[in-house]
Amino acid sequence: MKLRNGGPDAYRPQTFGDTITIERRVTRDGTGSYKIKSADGRLISARREDLIAIMDHVAIQVDNPLNVLSQDTARQFLHTSSAEDKYKVP
Repeated sequence: MKLRNGGPDAYRPQTFGDTITIERRVTRDGTGSYKIKSADGRLISARREDLIAIMDHVAIQVDNPLNVLSQDTARQFLHTSSAEDKYKVP
């Protein structure tokens, strides 16, 4: 995944440059790892804590199902699900 990293709210622009590249590797046994790279392809970090800091900074909520649903599907989910379903954490 590539994130644009520009403007006044850029996340550590002196370190990452104009884009932040996040690579995720999932192995057959279910474990995974992350690589966070700068615009020029340099590996900056492989720590999950750094990925969480980036997601917090750019307000990406990967645990929120509405982030991955289309607008129509999200609307349907909101209207047809119970209150418990809306706040259930997978």
